[in-house]
Amino acid sequence: MRTVRIKMPPKALDVGRFIVARAGNLTFKGSRIRVRTVLTCLANGKSPKDILAAWPALKRKAIREALDLAAAALVERSGARPWRRAEPVEAEQDWERFLKAQSMG
Repeated sequence: MRTVRIKMPPKALDVGRFIVARAGNLTFKGSRIRVRTVLTCLANGKSPKDILAAWPALKRKAIREALDLAAAALVERSGARPWRRAEPVEAEQDWERFLKAQSMG
């Protein structure tokens, strides 16, 4: 008797509320959109509004989580002392100021 193996897709590991690790890539939950792609778009001058228009399945909070994750990875990799994490209200105000500046520019 011959055994047939069915290859199952790799299981996703939750990294955050909106981000999962799957097959060596960070993607946004429920999509195939890579976190790296969104961060590259931001680095190349795209606004969060442009990104949300291109990928309607994404949420603004998901982009924020990707930026937070990237910042934490940078601090960890550099060996620098981590900064004091802003209080949630303060962080949200900073994010809103960033978005407002992006829409004006």
